[in-house]
Formats: sequence, C-alpha cells, structure tokens
Amino acid sequence: MKGVDLKINGGEKVACVGRTGAGKSSMIQAIFRMCEINSEGSEAGKIMIDGVDAKSLGLNTLRKAISIIP
Repeated sequence: MKGVDLKINGGEKVACVGRTGAGKSSMIQAIFRMCEINSEGSEAGKIMIDGVDAKSLGLNTLRKAISIIP
C-alpha cells in the first residue's frame, strides 16, 4: 500500500472494506504489528495512536488498546 493517510478520532468506529487484493488484511496486519512496516522517509510507514508511534508500544499494550471484529 502506498499513499495511505488516515486519521481516526478517538471513540470512532471504522470499517475496512474493499475488493479482493485491495489491502484490507495488510492494513490490519500493519496496525496490529503482525508484519514489518517499510519506513522510507521521515513520515513514511508510521502508525500513530494518540500521538504515540505504535512501534514504541509493547505488543501486549498495543493489541489490548485496539480491537477487531472479523
């Protein structure tokens, strides 16, 4: 995925929908840090949650703070 820029305010519910191969699973894997994020450039490849880079959080802390309904 390239050029994805998304801002979700606290408490909002979000749905990730799209065609086969659109990147839905890749986005979820990146948010839950199940895969490595390619960071080319200063702002590229960052996932910020409440102003905190998700890479700086422990996996348990990160995964307890967000949820998914498949």
